[in-house]
Amino acid sequence: MIERSKVSLAIIKYLALDEAGRMLDMGFEPQIRKIVEHLDMPPCGPRQTMLFSATFPTEIQWMTSDFLHNYIFLPVERRVYT
Repeated sequence: MIERSKVSLAIIKYLALDEAGRMLDMGFEPQIRKIVEHLDMPPCGPRQTMLFSATFPTEIQWMTSDFLHNYIFLPVERRVYT
């Protein structure tokens, strides 16, 4: 739809990708990179980008920093109290 110019991303202010780490781990980096960098989506800065994932291996974290402005990694852990 985007490539056929049926949908525009020109006024996107917030981009949230759930399970982004998994998508990148499965090889979807070229598709994500194309949407974020090459189509009519605003660049990092004017656009707030948030990537969420249950797992974020270190090599995937380095890759995601390409899509983000002022990259911050915030791990959330579940603690079990006995």
